[in-house]
Amino acid sequence: FLSALFISKLIFWFVAKIKTDIYKVACCLIMLFAGLYLYHAATIPNIFFFQHALILTIFLYGGQLLKKNEKQLMSHIVPVAALFFFIVLLMSYFGITVPTVTREITTTLLTAGIFVLLSTIGSLTLWFISRRIASNRLLEYMGKASLVMYAFNYVTLTITANSLVYIMSPEGPFVSILCFVLTIILTLLILILFYWLIDKKWLRFI
Repeated sequence: FLSALFISKLIFWFVAKIKTDIYKVACCLIMLFAGLYLYHAATIPNIFFFQHALILTIFLYGGQLLKKNEKQLMSHIVPVAALFFFIVLLMSYFGITVPTVTREITTTLLTAGIFVLLSTIGSLTLWFISRRIASNRLLEYMGKASLVMYAFNYVTLTITANSLVYIMSPEGPFVSILCFVLTIILTLLILILFYWLIDKKWLRFI
């Protein structure tokens, strides 16, 4: 994630120099499809996750637009958030895989539009929630522990998810959603505990 973010920042520095917004969008979309093509074609090694960086650059531009139009978006965010949860639940109910870009990319050239739509709506939802939270010690502590979470989230998430699937044997939409929610909660708790052990017991300089 960190290497992809660094490369995306470098790429977006050049994109931001473009004066016309439509050309900025065009460049970001070209990089999105180029990254997806290169990843699935597997013709070039994904060194430092540069293919991920190409795909995710469009969201840096989205963040820039969010800053510019924050006040206008606040009045429309609730129905947008509701739409996000409705779409995700509907896809889960019908067994449709939600396209994602994590360490492995499940998004394809055909599902790129759905990926961008869901990612944008989800980001707006989190942004709205963060604006409504004045102060929260747990979230602030999680922010302090973010480096540990970035480094160990994949391993922890995999072990937690596989363990819960083995224990619960999820069948049907309700149990599947419950299993998903429990996986997220347990993963966060384990990572926070791990950070606490490193920070308080082993290495205090983090």
